[in-house]
Amino acid sequence: MTATEEKAIIRRVKAKLKKGSYLYEALADEGISSNRWYRICANQNTKVAGPRGKIPTTYTPERVKQVKKRINSGELLKDVAKDMGMDPRNLARYCRNNGITLFTKKALAQNYKQRGESMRGQKRKPYSARNGQPLKRAKVIKLLDKGKSIDYIEEHCDASRHYIYALRKEFTSGHVSV
Repeated sequence: MTATEEKAIIRRVKAKLKKGSYLYEALADEGISSNRWYRICANQNTKVAGPRGKIPTTYTPERVKQVKKRINSGELLKDVAKDMGMDPRNLARYCRNNGITLFTKKALAQNYKQRGESMRGQKRKPYSARNGQPLKRAKVIKLLDKGKSIDYIEEHCDASRHYIYALRKEFTSGHVSV
């Protein structure tokens, strides 16, 4: 490769970096490896600083537009993300961090309906009981108040010793309210 060709490659890569591309993305467009790139820079006594990183392939604005279109046409987010090789939670995080709204109100309501989520808009169960059973914390504190031993509480409350000791320490310092 001649010096003029090397200078032309450096110029084109610098232009792509100036437009906001990653270094490896610009090199991929040029069709050269990073080793060759560094050799070209060394030959020309040039240092090119640019954002390093891999080419974003999974979560790109173009792919998110496809996901958004499919979701708003009635498909489930979980199914669309699986088809496109994405994790639904990471996709949602990417959209949240970049200010992208995936669902219209209508599509969100339809998505909840398809998933069978009847809890939407309803209040949660109170924290004093879940599934008809009292919380472990309240039961442990009640037994500590009665003066029961750690072994007794561990056996009857299905609580670990560490949890009981922590509650006892909290209970004896007077910060607990049942």
